[in-house]
Amino acid sequence: MSDKSEVEALGIPTKECPLSVLSYHEDGKCVAHALELDILGVGDTYVEAIKDMKELVSTQIQFAIKNHMVRSLWKPAPPEYQRLFMNAVRDMIENIGNKEKGEPDCYAQTISVPIPTAY
Repeated sequence: MSDKSEVEALGIPTKECPLSVLSYHEDGKCVAHALELDILGVGDTYVEAIKDMKELVSTQIQFAIKNHMVRSLWKPAPPEYQRLFMNAVRDMIENIGNKEKGEPDCYAQTISVPIPTAY
């Protein structure tokens, strides 16, 4: 299976949209939360949750572009998730090289989602 999005697989030109993603467990599932858009992906693993979130983000962006509603995209996640993201970044930096530290409650990362530049 390819890591390319459906848009990329069709050969449609794309640009990368960087997003801050907070990943955590909730109700026994892994969640990937795109903070700039307040869009959540869910899966049994973090990889599945991120893939789901990327597909949802891509679909939302494509819909907004096609319907001239791009400004409606920017709905940031609630402040408590922004704080969790900042704390996860801080914890990651503070614990570099600390092998005694257990698994964190959540992970912070920046990912890129391909968005189409032509229709």
